[in-house]
Order: sequence, then structure tokens, then C-alpha cells
Amino acid sequence: MEPEYIQYHSQNRLLIIGSEPAFDQLPVTLAADFKLFWLTAATSASKAGTEILALTADEDLSGFLGNFKLKNHPHHQFDLILDFQESPAITSPIPPFGYYPVADANRLKAALAELPDMIGQFDKPKYFGLDTTHCAHQNNHITGCHRCIDVCATQAITSEHGQIQVNPYLCQGCGDCSSVCPSGAIRYQYPDLKTRLVAIKTVLAGASVDKALVLHQGECPEDLPDYAIPFQLEALGVADLALCLNAIAFGANQVILWPPAELTLQTRHTLDDVIKQGNQLLAALGLGNNRIQITSQTDFKRLPPHAIEPAPYQPENDKRRAIRMATEYIGQFSNTTPDTCALPASAYFGTLHININSCTLCLSCVSICPAQALQSGQDLPQLKLIEANCLQCSLCQTACPEQAITLEPRYLFDSTQAKKPRLLHEEKPFLCINCQKPFASASMINTIVQKLQHHPMFQGERKQQLLLCEDCKIAAHFNQPNA
Repeated sequence: MEPEYIQYHSQNRLLIIGSEPAFDQLPVTLAADFKLFWLTAATSASKAGTEILALTADEDLSGFLGNFKLKNHPHHQFDLILDFQESPAITSPIPPFGYYPVADANRLKAALAELPDMIGQFDKPKYFGLDTTHCAHQNNHITGCHRCIDVCATQAITSEHGQIQVNPYLCQGCGDCSSVCPSGAIRYQYPDLKTRLVAIKTVLAGASVDKALVLHQGECPEDLPDYAIPFQLEALGVADLALCLNAIAFGANQVILWPPAELTLQTRHTLDDVIKQGNQLLAALGLGNNRIQITSQTDFKRLPPHAIEPAPYQPENDKRRAIRMATEYIGQFSNTTPDTCALPASAYFGTLHININSCTLCLSCVSICPAQALQSGQDLPQLKLIEANCLQCSLCQTACPEQAITLEPRYLFDSTQAKKPRLLHEEKPFLCINCQKPFASASMINTIVQKLQHHPMFQGERKQQLLLCEDCKIAAHFNQPNA
């Protein structure tokens, strides 16, 4: 797949934010290369060749390289920003290209050295792919999953009109969003999961049984032990559960995540979660609880080799399918036969529990489920679950008017059972008092009658309409026999 590129167009409009002493730190030669703007609270500020803009308490800066804007100065556009403030105007852990918080001397020196090279046209891959039809963020104005928003260190991901939106100019390809997405609606594109897995399978082919796969970004770590096989990723955040489990299935004895010198808290939390879930699954399959680790120490512990032969299957691009293929294959070599494995609340596999004393089988949960994990009994008042499809997105739990649903993150190892509809709750159908046709559950009708018992529209004989099916209600409304 040919990469899709995002273009930045940067001219020489440089905005400086800060006090006069901060401004005076700048070399006088800067004015020769840039058109200068100074955002300052000093009312009497004046600098030759520099346009002065008043800094107000409610000022807001947004944008990216070549397209920065101020809320209170909407007619201005800036290409580059030098921000001297102790509390920077843009607080995202990974600032946008072209924005330089320079509260300390070292950062200022580095920024001044880089600024001349930031004028012109620049291309960057559009790292992500987004398919909102598989997204579990919102449905019927009810919010469910927001993991990608929470984890994005560039604040490129937002919710607009109930749908996830990604600003490609802010995205810098850290990969965390694709790792935490439960459905694969958002994914890292270049390369995609299948391409990475094929490369890992190739690297591990013929390796000895005690080899450790070291996943890193940037330069290869130095002084690795002889039992380590380095493998470079575009960003360490793409080392998701599918990648790590399939690496074990393809013959890695252990997977080492090698963090770069600067690692955001968001990526660290994402990786910690991958490690926790991966090790829990592998431990349940009899491989111990430390096959996946994160360390920057070259003398990481060498583990006893496992008995898994390298998997022959071809990798999948669907992350959920890839995870299931890995666990199924590893399970063939396991001396244990676990049914399920408990997972942390952040997991995107799991089941549901229904409070049958509260549930009226209104099936609001079925209509809102984005993955068709919940299903009705068609003509019968039943609620079923296909556990392999459940994203643990909480949409059903939030939508349930009776608050009868509880989520349980877990992994069901038996794929046949996971893909088979499982009955969660059923009732005897309520029969229409006129034609005896089943049309709802008894508890739903009882709830409706109870809630409307004092409603003026349903007093006397009209109360009987609540006990009629749709056809008989229409017939009764027009005072015609039910044909």
C-alpha cells in the first residue's frame, strides 16, 4: 500500500510569546529571516520590525506547523511558535510540529538551531486509518468507548457530533490509539499489522528456541546479549497485544519492549497494559507470567525455553482475529486447559452478566451494540451474547434503562464457545389478550402497566390497550375486528 501523505506549508511568520526579558534573549539576526510577532502582556512593549499583539487572560493558541491561530487575534496566522511561558500555551505531552516551548536555555538553543529548517513544504505520512462503522465510541447519543481520546498524547483525537475524528496534522504516529482500540476501527497503517507480523515471523524463522525478540524504535540498542533478536518498529506504541502474542506463537521465547529515551506516560501506560494482559493470557496457557517485559537493561533475564513450535499460519490484519489465532495455536502446546482468564478493566474482551430480576428484555442493549455481540431471540423474549464479538465498550451498560448489565473483562479460550450465541436471559412471552400472539416479555408488560397506571390516557377500558399486540391495537383504535 502506497502511503498517503499530509503536507505542511510553512512560511516565515514567527510568533514569540513571553515577557520583554525573554524576547531580549533572541538574536538580532532572527528579524532578518522571519517576520516577527510578539504576544505579550506588556502594554508599552515596542520592538522595531515586530508586530505587537496583546496577551489576554483568556487567550487560546491552537494549530500546527504553518497554521497556528490565536483565539483573540483571528485575523493572524503563524507558522512557528517560540513560547517562553512557564505554563505553555499548548499542554499536550507531544506538542505539534512547529511549536517550541522554550522556558529553559537548552530548549531555546535547540529551537533556534532548528527554526531555519522549518520553512518550506513538508510531507508526513498519514499514520492512521479510521473506519467509524466499526467504532464503539457513541451510538444513539450514548457514549461508550473513548480509549483513543484518553491515550492520544498529541490531542489529535476528538469526538465531534458523536463520531471519532483524528486531525492528521496533529497526529505524530505514536500508535497508542491503535493499540487500545477494541474493534480495530482505528489502526496504524504504514506498515499495517499483517505486514509487521509477516516480518516478525520471517525474522524468527530458524532462530534457536531461547531467542528473545527485542522490539524497539529508533536506533538498535547496543550491547544486546547474543540471545536477543532486535526488531525495529515505527513507534513502540504499536507493540499491541496481537503483536506480542503472535511473536510468541512464531517462535520468540520472550518479547522485550525496549523504551526510547523519551517515552510519554500515555505510551508507557499502554505498554504496561499490553504486558499485563499478555502475561496473564500466557500464564493461563502455562508459559509463566513474564514472557513479555519492558526494560532498557541489556542484561534482561534469560527465560527457560518453551515448547511451542513456530506457528505455520499466515498472519491476519484483524487484531482481534490475530489474538485469537495466537492463543488457539499456543493452547495446543499447553499442559493446562483453561476455560477463561480474568483480565483488567482496560481489556477489550469479556462477557456480560444480566440481573434477571431487573431486566425486562426491552432489548435496548441489542439495538445499541456496535459489534452485534448482543442478539435477540427473534420471536422469543431472549437475550444472547456472542462473547468473541464483545468489545467491553459499556454502551449496553449505559443504555440499559434498568441498569441490569454488568461487564466482566475476561478471555474465553474456547473459540467455538466464544463465537456461539449464549443465552443470558429469557422469559415466557406475554400473549396478546385478544389474539393470543406472543409479542413481548411478561416483565416488560408489567413494567409498562405499572408506569402508566395513573396516566389519564390509559384509564378504564383503555388500560386494556397496553395488553394488546400492535395489530390488535390498530384494530381497536379503528374499532374494527382483528382480521
